Amino acid sequence: MKLMILDGNSIVNRAYYGVRMLNAPDGTPTNGVYGFMTILGRLIADEKPDGLCVAFDMRAPTFRHERYDGRRHNRHREREVRRRRVGLRDSHRRQGQLSAHH
Repeated sequence: MKLMILDGNSIVNRAYYGVRMLNAPDGTPTNGVYGFMTILGRLIADEKPDGLCVAFDMRAPTFRHERYDGRRHNRHREREVRRRRVGLRDSHRRQGQLSAHH
């Protein structure tokens, strides 16, 4: 069995900053979601895993916050962008395009 485990936040951030700015009609940035789904599709097509797990960071502080408090000091705008992306991700879940297991 081939299991693929991915760091979802890493891929979303890579996609958000690596894809030209794309917005929905209401102004919601969609380049992160578009890039994430493109990268995910390519990985699945290339690797053909039997199973897939995509993990996202918890909303609560993690051990990284305790070790280095200033690690995100210049990412103040990212919180609002991430909230919008999570809303889009949740929308995809409701449409059956993604499944979530806690």
